[in-house]
Amino acid sequence: NSKIPPLVLTVLAHLTWTASDALKTDRVLPVLRLVHECMQTFLSDPTVQGFGCWIMHNLSNPLLQELVAAGSVPIIVSSMKCHPSDPLVQEHGNSALYNLLPLILSSGDNRTDIDRVMFQEVSRLIPSLPGVVLRGMENNATNLSVQQYGLLVLNRICLKDQN
Repeated sequence: NSKIPPLVLTVLAHLTWTASDALKTDRVLPVLRLVHECMQTFLSDPTVQGFGCWIMHNLSNPLLQELVAAGSVPIIVSSMKCHPSDPLVQEHGNSALYNLLPLILSSGDNRTDIDRVMFQEVSRLIPSLPGVVLRGMENNATNLSVQQYGLLVLNRICLKDQN
């Protein structure tokens, strides 16, 4: 039934919004692979993508390295590319990226749990991020949250370019 994935991700997104760090680590992180698979399988469903991005935003603190190592960044970017007009996808995609970018853009010191192949895959996405973010902002010009998080992501990228 195609209504089950959006329902499950909606419940999980609300659960992770209020969950303790211990609950996120012990109960939700082990099923992150299933969230990824659901998002990849139902890429055309904006509800699945929006709540999937929200889950990753909610998990990105405290599970920054785990999300990057598991391949969350390419999934978030794919979701944002496929749904530039969906405010839920854009807001939560940008908010998750905002949290993940410091690790992605950092020097090698903080990337101990991220294998070289995943880091290279994520690094190849960095040049396309401003375009993805700007497209989402243009398509959601009246949504303050999309605009704010979009600007924060762009700011992080620009600060890295200056260093």
